Amino acid sequence: MGLRAISLPDTLEELSLTPREKILSPHTTTIYVHGEMDQAMARHFVEALEELRFGRQASAALIDIASDGGEYFALATMLSAMAGSHMALATFASGHAFSAAAVLLSAGHPNCRFISPYGAAMVHSLITAHPPQGIEELEGLTKFEASLNRRLMATFAKNCGTTAKKLEAQIRAGGGRTLWLLPEQAKTLGLVDHIGIPAITQAMSYDLEGVKG
Repeated sequence: MGLRAISLPDTLEELSLTPREKILSPHTTTIYVHGEMDQAMARHFVEALEELRFGRQASAALIDIASDGGEYFALATMLSAMAGSHMALATFASGHAFSAAAVLLSAGHPNCRFISPYGAAMVHSLITAHPPQGIEELEGLTKFEASLNRRLMATFAKNCGTTAKKLEAQIRAGGGRTLWLLPEQAKTLGLVDHIGIPAITQAMSYDLEGVKG
């Protein structure tokens, strides 16, 4: 678990890709971000958005999230694809949205960010997973990752309608470096707009079942 700055595969087998069809629903305009957010997931996320926009001519889609998070640059690729998709993209934490997955959840279309009444979210600052090879690299890597973290917090805070300073204070108040959120707390933070189960339709309307808020 954790939003990692850099993560490199140990073996060629780790580069194997999940087929796009496994994350893009054949029946609805839903993309499933379930599991590790790595470069493979990011690539197929981009391909799924392209298929929806250019193949199916869709103007709206639902991103269903159940993930521990993953790599910073995989998240960056996915956020870039969302911003350039020219589609109305709703986000939904159907299970858990931790770390990078929470940032992805926050990036949904305004008023179209959902969390299940059974779900949860977690946010924290950047975690390094690629130690420097020599002591001389430590200072440069530390500065680089500090810059990444500031950018990440600024983006996440903007999505939540607050400032990075206030967001970081809330994370510290939550017990240190990590802030765990139940659905009601996620909504109060501004991470989501609604607590409930969304159903996307051709008319880009949303129906909520279960707990509403």
